[in-house]
Amino acid sequence: MRPTGGINAQPEDLKRITDAIVAGDITLPIAAAFPIERIQEAVRLHAERHVHGKIVVNL
Repeated sequence: MRPTGGINAQPEDLKRITDAIVAGDITLPIAAAFPIERIQEAVRLHAERHVHGKIVVNL
């Protein structure tokens, strides 16, 4: 595995990462999930910077 980030990312990296997530090789911690109607609450939670994981907004 090699690190990728903004400046050195290649177009194929997104597919490689997506495939690894789908296969279960990478897991992403979800801190909270909100429906779009509660977007303000999601933004407030994010602004507090005490979140351990991703904040998901369902569209």
